[in-house]
Amino acid sequence: MFSLIVVCFLLNCNVLILLKNSLSTSYKFLGLLIFHLFFLNSTAQKIQFSEQEKAWMEKHPVINFGYEPKWLPFEIYENGEYSGIIGDYVKILERETGIDFNPIPDINWDETVLGLKSGEIDFTCCAGITEERKEYLNFTKPYVSSPMVIVTRKDGDFVGGLEDLAGKKIALPKNYYTGEIISRDYPKITIDFKESVEASIRAVSLGEAEAFVGNLVVVSYYIEHIGYTNLKIAAPTEYEKTHIALAARKDWPELITICQKVFDNIKYEERDAILQKWMKVRYEFGVDTKKVKKYTVIIGLIILIIFIIILQWNKSLKKEIAKRKVIEKKLKVKNKDVTDSITYAKRIQDAILPSNERFTRELSQTFILFKPKDIVSGDFYWLVTKGDKSWFAAVDCTGHGVPGAFMSIVGYNLLNKIVGEYGITEPSKILDELNKGVANMLKKDDDSAENVRDGMDIALCCFDKKSKVLEYAGAYNPLYIVSKHSLKSGDKKELNPVYTSEKGLNLYDVKANRFSIGNHVEETLSFTNHRIQLNSGDIVYLFSDGYVDQFGGEKGKKYRYKRFKEYLVSINDLSMEEQKLKLEAEFINWMGPHEQIDDVIVIGSRL
Repeated sequence: MFSLIVVCFLLNCNVLILLKNSLSTSYKFLGLLIFHLFFLNSTAQKIQFSEQEKAWMEKHPVINFGYEPKWLPFEIYENGEYSGIIGDYVKILERETGIDFNPIPDINWDETVLGLKSGEIDFTCCAGITEERKEYLNFTKPYVSSPMVIVTRKDGDFVGGLEDLAGKKIALPKNYYTGEIISRDYPKITIDFKESVEASIRAVSLGEAEAFVGNLVVVSYYIEHIGYTNLKIAAPTEYEKTHIALAARKDWPELITICQKVFDNIKYEERDAILQKWMKVRYEFGVDTKKVKKYTVIIGLIILIIFIIILQWNKSLKKEIAKRKVIEKKLKVKNKDVTDSITYAKRIQDAILPSNERFTRELSQTFILFKPKDIVSGDFYWLVTKGDKSWFAAVDCTGHGVPGAFMSIVGYNLLNKIVGEYGITEPSKILDELNKGVANMLKKDDDSAENVRDGMDIALCCFDKKSKVLEYAGAYNPLYIVSKHSLKSGDKKELNPVYTSEKGLNLYDVKANRFSIGNHVEETLSFTNHRIQLNSGDIVYLFSDGYVDQFGGEKGKKYRYKRFKEYLVSINDLSMEEQKLKLEAEFINWMGPHEQIDDVIVIGSRL
């Protein structure tokens, strides 16, 4: 049964070949595929050793080496004889070099590793290449390789790779290089080091460890011979193959070059003969040929069915992809049309709004920081001048993007009409009239469910350039004034600053009414008019809530009004254009990777 698992793991679509050939031929083919270990055929020729290499071989007619006595079928030491796949390669080395390679009697792998480190043992014919071992050994190129796999119990949890073993215990033999690389690459895996491969596999079988990681050929050999039928090969590893090389002490570089020349000269047929010899031993033991044939047919049929299903699925997928491409193309066209329309709407909105040049012409030291969230904006700014008086406002309409832009046009036209046609000049009266106008424009009838509940927040100022009196009224949006002086209201009452800097700068927060434009038409809800006597150099700030409500910073929180007030005072000495650049940079830095959540408008004017 385990032979079948190995077949499935390595052959994939080659199962049908096993049906066509005789069983013995199948085993031969299987063996070749399991290893696909040995290098391609090189043309056999007489090996040309250098004079230095010949002298070295004459000086060292006998070499003792260490090994792993129970690493079947690669290395076997029984009754004083060293054999196995590696043993046959050692015989070739002896034949070609004339050196007697002598296995140290009754040694184990732990003793071999310690001897190689201390220099008591000169070399080993079978070792995995690691960075640690390179510090005290030289290596030939790998001359044998085999897949490294994960073995678990059949009733264990699913394991698809080494990462699935994090936090779990695996069993590995001591001093094997698999322990070194897994400890390095997967520190979260707990390793229980055992005396041998067999002890490690037994620990998994008994449930003492979750898995074993090792060479596929060795694992298969041990499981088949000892009969651990409750185990399975669960998954391959990222290391793909176990590479086996000859390793010698650092001061014997000649031995490495000598052996490499021998390995390079071995014919393909000779390598194949070694492989078949030892693979035959493995697969002649305990193989139920009827079961192999039966399950191979079943697996072949399953693979065929899966293949047909995949073909049908691919066909359906291609149709679905074609449909989606057509839909995507149509959506791109429609999206472009919508984007073009919105871009044109922006041009109209930009044409309606007063230009920066007009603002600075009528209010000389003024900046406007205007950052729409989308192409068009729900925030807008407004300016009208008559004689020595200028009316200006920062307005935040409900929503942003296209809906907000529609509301901005409604508000802009109503403000022009109220001041220009009706002749209303007091800010609070202007807002009372704007409130009625917006409410009436968006109201269908008294009982209609389609009445729009949208509106706008606003900070509106009127400044008399001769008297330096500022009038203000607001719907939710306050007015900030930064001054070196004590300010007084129209009735000569002294105003209290909400923040004073170390340099003596005061920030005054003139509160707005706590209701919006467009949602209250009752005559009892009138806006409050504030009159404030300004001094030369005082700066007023009008703004929407988009700046202070922006999420950002290290903790992803809102900017908040307190931070905004302190920052305005900190940049008070700068020119208005420099203040605009500072405010914009502060906003971008605060926002960081977060998305802008609303339209932003800030107007600053040194009056």
